[in-house]
Amino acid sequence: MSLESEVAALKIAVDTLTSVAVTLDTSTTSAYNTAVATATTKAGEAAAQVTLAAAQAQSAALEVAIALDHRTAAAASAASAAAAQLAAQGYASTAQATNPDSPIRINPRKITADFTVGSEYNATSAGPIAISEGIAVTIEDNATWSIH
Repeated sequence: MSLESEVAALKIAVDTLTSVAVTLDTSTTSAYNTAVATATTKAGEAAAQVTLAAAQAQSAALEVAIALDHRTAAAASAASAAAAQLAAQGYASTAQATNPDSPIRINPRKITADFTVGSEYNATSAGPIAISEGIAVTIEDNATWSIH
């Protein structure tokens, strides 16, 4: 039997006992009063148990919600860490490929800003190369630009 149904049964018993309108002798009245007091006490205890059980259920639900929030945050952090690692690897490759001592060079396939190869430099690009509309590539005298 659930706590709620026990509380309801005890309340009915108390109501029934208090509504009896008969003339009782002193010993019967004393027993009646004792029964009413006992039923009232048990009803109060049962109600307290129901309140406690409800509070414990709320606490458990809150703990589950917190655990789910932590799990979601951990998953997001793991995804962010993986994305950051991938980006770092890309930046490291780019940095290595643009390092003057690197045996591998990389360049974009499209020139999107004006560029000048000064007279004291030579330039090389891996092609094909496209130049955005309105962008100028200037090769000064004594400079060269080779596209391979």
